[in-house]
Parts: sequence; C-alpha cells; structure tokens
Amino acid sequence: MPDLANNPAILYFIDNIWPLLAPYFFILNVIGVVVVCLLFWYYWHVRAKLKAIEKAEEKKLEALFDWVKTAPVKNPRWERIEQLTRSMNPSDWRVAIIEADSILDEIIIKMGYHGETMGERMQTIAEGNFPYLQEAWRVHKLRNVLAHEGDYDLQKGEMEDAIDSYYLIFKETGYLES
Repeated sequence: MPDLANNPAILYFIDNIWPLLAPYFFILNVIGVVVVCLLFWYYWHVRAKLKAIEKAEEKKLEALFDWVKTAPVKNPRWERIEQLTRSMNPSDWRVAIIEADSILDEIIIKMGYHGETMGERMQTIAEGNFPYLQEAWRVHKLRNVLAHEGDYDLQKGEMEDAIDSYYLIFKETGYLES
C-alpha cells in the first residue's frame, strides 16, 4: 500500500491548494447548513399551515354534519296533512285543509287571541300582528265552505294553493321549522 502522507502530490495539494480552497468549502458548508435550516423551517411552517387548514376543514365537516344532531323533529300532524295532499281522493284533500285550519286555530289561540269561534278570534287580530293574515282568512273561508257544503267540488290546484298558504303561515309563526 502506498504511503499517502509522503506523496509529493498530496503534500503539494495540502500546502498550496487547500489553503486557497478551504474558505470556499467552509462557505459551501455554511450555505448548506443555512439551506438545510431554511428547509426545516419551511417544512414546519408549511406543516403548521396544513394542520390549521386541516382543523378548519374538520370544523366545516363537523358543522356540515351537525345538522344530524340539530335536525328538527318531524311534525307528525303536518306530515299527515302532506300525505293527504298526495292522495288522488278529493275527500282526503278536504280533510287536509280542515286539519290545517285546526292547527291554524290552535296557533291563533296560543298567540292569545280570544273569541267563541276561529272567525271571531281572527277578527281581533290587527293587520300587522299576524303573518299572511289575508291568506289565513282566505283559507279559513275555504275550510268553512268545505265543512258546511258537502257538495263543493274541490279542485287539486285549489287544495295545493290552500296548503301552500297554510305552510307559509306555519313557517312564519314557527310551527314548522323546515
């Protein structure tokens, strides 16, 4: 094996060239350490941002699926009315309107209006104190026709229009949530 410590080429390199190159190697090492430090800093910085984004997305998902916990309880009376409106039997439509009007009367009573009949209670309501008051009168009059005139020919469109009015009133008064 050759003796490297006494090799003239190696001795020349160590004595004459290495002192010229050493500062450059030192600078390259310092730059390398700085680059590695910056890369680690960037990595942790990006990682922190990604974790923040991940947490935000988790919160969005939680909020998105929170409706399952806070979903309103179904209203069986209104579901029954909707079921009756899907029937092809006009007598079911009559029952739907009469039942919806009964709910409307209960709402009016709970709001503190008094009278012997629903009509009397509705007469005590000031125009701005009840949502869709004119609609309420219109559908209540239709209900009276249906209840007192057995031969009234109720049309599907007329029934749908009345049920839509009840729906608007019930939503506005808070009886229905969805």
